[in-house]
Amino acid sequence: MNDSAYQDLLDTSLRRPLTAEEAAAVRGHLQAHPEARDAWEEDQLLTEGLRRLPEASVSSNFTSRVVHAVERAAARDRRRRRSARWRAVFTFGRAWQAAFAILALGIGITVAYQHRLDVRSEVARNVAAVSTFATLPSLELLQDFDSINTLPPPPLRDADELLAALK
Repeated sequence: MNDSAYQDLLDTSLRRPLTAEEAAAVRGHLQAHPEARDAWEEDQLLTEGLRRLPEASVSSNFTSRVVHAVERAAARDRRRRRSARWRAVFTFGRAWQAAFAILALGIGITVAYQHRLDVRSEVARNVAAVSTFATLPSLELLQDFDSINTLPPPPLRDADELLAALK
């Protein structure tokens, strides 16, 4: 007899008394393996002691309590699965929100930098355009600006005299 058959007979002896054939097979195994005899005898003594015990009385609401406990466990499992699903959705959603926020921030910084470059180049073009047209008067001329500004304008008789005065 191999060990798995012996183990099956041991399990059977816990549930019911062995038949004559099964008992003979166990005795043959125990003669071949004397080290297993002590464990077999302990199991048999324990089984006999358990069989002599009186049946435990079951409370009148045992079935309803068991059914209620099973329903609570099932509800708890459903809540855990539901919360795990929502947690997964929010975790995944948070990742997408963070990625979108980083992308929007990057685009905003790029647009602001480009606008700043555009403004600077526009100012540079305007300064270059103004510098070609306007030449500043000499410093000596600007020192007498207040006295020249207070002089009354000279009377000019016609456009020909104005043209001659400008030349």
